[in-house]
Amino acid sequence: MRVIGTSPARPDAWEKVRGRPIYAGDLALAGMLHGRIVRSPYASARIVRIDTRAARALPGVIAVLTARDVPRNEQRMELPGRMAEATAGAVLATQPVLADDRVRFQGEPVAAIAAATPEIAAAAAELVEVEYEDLPGVYDPITALKSDAPKVHDSGNPCGAGICARAMLPRASPAPRSSSSTPTARRSWITSTWRRRAASAGSTGRAC
Repeated sequence: MRVIGTSPARPDAWEKVRGRPIYAGDLALAGMLHGRIVRSPYASARIVRIDTRAARALPGVIAVLTARDVPRNEQRMELPGRMAEATAGAVLATQPVLADDRVRFQGEPVAAIAAATPEIAAAAAELVEVEYEDLPGVYDPITALKSDAPKVHDSGNPCGAGICARAMLPRASPAPRSSSSTPTARRSWITSTWRRRAASAGSTGRAC
């Protein structure tokens, strides 16, 4: 209660103005390793071959991992801007930790390197050879909804209550306008309502 009505100094302010704060990148522990990720330059491609032999042979490299080295090569992640179908809440999707047979976005991780120094890790990343076969991709939700669109996933291009659902709205009745804020639970119901209107207006609503 003693700070109410006052302007207390931030605990870290004095260290920051003198350039002395300690950040995660400043930490150094005995035996600490440094990581580097090899990422795909392609947005959509098949991985034909990965050769890590030169990187593994570099002195100071402790490990070079690909998808085959990860026992459970998947991670659950929240999709931004999407809502669950029946209840309010985020939609979770499964994504590979390291790309296996193909990549689905530019910058997708393909290999992970652990080395004694950041410089060695960076040098090892340059030695990893990845051969890609460029594949056609989809880069907007309108194209993804077409029946002849390239499949991002084997099951198709699933479209839910997120950005693809908004692609259907021009065919449906105009969305209600309001200047008031919309709670999360309410927004989920409204999104479902718009999708039903879009379906009744003749939109397929999904690309599978």
